Amino acid sequence: MNELLRTSMAASFPASAVQSPCAVLTLADYMEKYSEGSGSASKPPANVFFTRQKYDLGSEEALPKLKPVCFCNTILNPNDPTTRCRNCGVYLHSKCLEDNKDKPCPVCNTMNNEPQPLASTKRTQPENGAAPTESPTHENVSAL
Repeated sequence: MNELLRTSMAASFPASAVQSPCAVLTLADYMEKYSEGSGSASKPPANVFFTRQKYDLGSEEALPKLKPVCFCNTILNPNDPTTRCRNCGVYLHSKCLEDNKDKPCPVCNTMNNEPQPLASTKRTQPENGAAPTESPTHENVSAL
């Protein structure tokens, strides 16, 4: 996984140590660009990274704390295939959604076993470091 944690620590390196430029994206942009159906390669290049947390040197913690999602109650791993709820925008593991197809979304309680058209969307960045949501039931966005 190409995840970087931001920190306040500074370091100096000689210019000759830089091998190539890299890109650091938000988790949302990373998933949007490198998820199935985005028209891009299914795997990001080695020099593309994402960030969703900052490492606090004083407390030795990564913040904000990532909140568990999905039926399985685990944090989002961008390398796992995911499906996005079109009602609340939360990412759910595709396998978990398939295994729980007769249950409503664990976040918004919407049944997602019937296809519904996508509505116009507005992106919002959640405070928990998870992928941003798009508000208008589940749209396949198999990540990486």
